[in-house]
Order: sequence, then C-alpha cells, then structure tokens
Amino acid sequence: MEIAKSLEYLRRDLQERIAWQTKRLRWERFKALVLKTLAVVLAGGITVLLGLEGDFVNQEATKNIALVFGAVIVVLNAWEAFFDHRGLWIMHTTNRARMDALATDIEFYLAAREPGEVTAADAERFAQRYRQLGEAGLARWLQLHDETVGDKPPAQAEDEAEAAAE
Repeated sequence: MEIAKSLEYLRRDLQERIAWQTKRLRWERFKALVLKTLAVVLAGGITVLLGLEGDFVNQEATKNIALVFGAVIVVLNAWEAFFDHRGLWIMHTTNRARMDALATDIEFYLAAREPGEVTAADAERFAQRYRQLGEAGLARWLQLHDETVGDKPPAQAEDEAEAAAE
C-alpha cells in the first residue's frame, strides 16, 4: 500500500472512531444525567409527600407512594453503581479528546507535505500512536470494570500505554 494511502486509511478510520466515541459519550451522558435527575426528583417527592398535612391528604396513600419512590431510588442508584454511566461518559470523552489530538496531528502533518513527501517512518509513528490509543482505551475500560490487563493492574497498563503513546 502506498504510504500516503495508508495514512489516508488511518485518517478515515480515526474519523469513524471519533464519530463512534462522540455517539457513545452523548448516550452515556444522557443516561447518567437521567438517572441522577430521576433519583433527585424522587427524593424531593418523598420529602414533599411525607410533609403534606391537612384534611385533603390521604396519609396512608402518601406514605405508600413515598415508599415506592424510595424503592425506585434504590434501583436507580444500584443501576448507576453497576453500569457507571458517568464513568463511561468520562472514558468516551477522554478517548475522543485523545483521538481528536491524533487526528489534528495527522492533518497538520499532511498539510505541510506533498503526498510524495510522506515518509513510511512517520506513517508508522502515527499508526503506532493510534494502536496505543486503542490499548489505553481498553485499559481504561477494564479499569472501570475492575479487570486486569495481562498480568498488570489496569492503572499500570493504562499508564504504560499512555507513556508509549507520547
């Protein structure tokens, strides 16, 4: 494959992954905000329901509704703790920012050169950075899910992948 074409392939693939990361981060942000907002609104609803007084209030019904709200809050908080949408949102945002930086570096490199001036060493250097970004992203995902990367703890594997990318 011609060197300029390999760099063009890398650039296209990187743009596709940036688009995917953007889609995922928006979806995870939405889920994180909805879960947190629902929990807060329901907690406020419990306070209001239990504080209602007067002849028009059915105390038994308001207590039961407050109890249901409390149970829903427990389920929402357990869901968030298990899936950690906020952590996934941050992870996808970080991944996208790093991919954006690589895409910018590639664009800057290509803008300063004619197609025949692109060297195989530079193309390989960009490809290596791209692979290391993937490895660092995997390490962050595994860390978020308390898994190990090979025989290394997730934080150490991510630090090593990031150091190699620099």
